[in-house]
Amino acid sequence: MAGVIAILKFKFLIFGALKTSLSMLLMIWVYSWMFGWLFALGFVFLLLVHEMGHVVAAKLLGIPVSAPLFIPFLGAAIIMKQNPRDAWTEALMAYGGPLAGCIGSWICWAIALQTGETWLMAVASVSFVLNLFNMIPVPRWMEVGFAPPSRPGFGSSDFSCWAYRLFISTPSIRSSSSVSSFIGLFRG
Repeated sequence: MAGVIAILKFKFLIFGALKTSLSMLLMIWVYSWMFGWLFALGFVFLLLVHEMGHVVAAKLLGIPVSAPLFIPFLGAAIIMKQNPRDAWTEALMAYGGPLAGCIGSWICWAIALQTGETWLMAVASVSFVLNLFNMIPVPRWMEVGFAPPSRPGFGSSDFSCWAYRLFISTPSIRSSSSVSSFIGLFRG
């Protein structure tokens, strides 16, 4: 009976860990077909480090978030369960991921220099680029009239916001030339 109560009490923790680990395994499997299992394992591990940076920052700021979910070819995400108090709080949470990811990349880079492992240097290099890419500032959606896929959701620094505007929410993509579509990304 106590075991059943413990399982019910921690079902969200168990489900979150299961969702994260299964989606990580899927991502490793997909990337291992393309880049080899060592690179896939290292890359997905550094994505986990990046996402856990967002999670730790959110927990320190008192924002409840979901467990990370990994999606091959798109990356990984956590979902905020409530809006941040202000833009500063959102920025701190958004930059927690790139900070943790860059620290993980530096560690991989240092190990690669010491051991001469080229795959580890490749993982560190791709992770550096990913984390820098993730720090591209993006205007907040709510202020420009676009509804994101899940708001609360991704931090305003995430490139996914910009990609969402490019591929889904920009009306000019569906109706006009690529030049006006590109310009439309920066209006608002």
